[in-house]
Amino acid sequence: MCNLYTSPIEQEVWDYWNVSGPMPPLRFFDGHHVGPKKQGQFLRADHATGGLIYAVGRWQLVPTNWPDINTYPYATNNARWENKVRVSRTFKPVWQAGQRCVIPIRNFYEPCYETGSHVSWRFENADGSPLGMAGLWNSWIDKTTGQVFDTYTMITINADDHPIMKRMHKPDPNDPEKRMVAVLPLQDQQAWLFGSPAEAEQVIGQWPVEKIKATQMHKPKPPPAVVPDPQGDLF
Repeated sequence: MCNLYTSPIEQEVWDYWNVSGPMPPLRFFDGHHVGPKKQGQFLRADHATGGLIYAVGRWQLVPTNWPDINTYPYATNNARWENKVRVSRTFKPVWQAGQRCVIPIRNFYEPCYETGSHVSWRFENADGSPLGMAGLWNSWIDKTTGQVFDTYTMITINADDHPIMKRMHKPDPNDPEKRMVAVLPLQDQQAWLFGSPAEAEQVIGQWPVEKIKATQMHKPKPPPAVVPDPQGDLF
């Protein structure tokens, strides 16, 4: 699972992913720590042009028919690939609609308890390039005002046999399974965003150990809670 990551600056997202259209005037993602229910960046497919649409949304996927975005009680910032994405009431409609996204990340944090206490580790690409996480997105509409709020979730997969990620998180005898986020190599992101469901499924896999730079460190303080801004059409 993942509950804290660092977002790259908007210019880096534009350059690395070759995003089309004008860049939004706001700049607030340089080194910005993103936690559940906070605002983060994601990229989705523009099927009309074959390009990418830049979006900012709440890191907690909320169903369209939920009455109030701020009262959704479930931890849907992560979506279990094996038994949730294609079957749960929250994720299944989004998956069936093809609402897949890539979440740009500079690095992310996971806890390790091998010392007997919480020790935070930071993970990033060994070559210094930004990470692209597999995700799903949805739009929630305020029925009173008509305002649109984008939301998103991050795909997680089994990590029981991953040499590094199996060491993360507090041991739980009632739920011994270890999880990790689904990192997409740049060359596979096209299939995830634009491919058929079968093609998208083929690119979900474990992050290769040789691609990982892992650093032991103290956990950074998450940002304060903020109310999400309405998301209009950026283009």
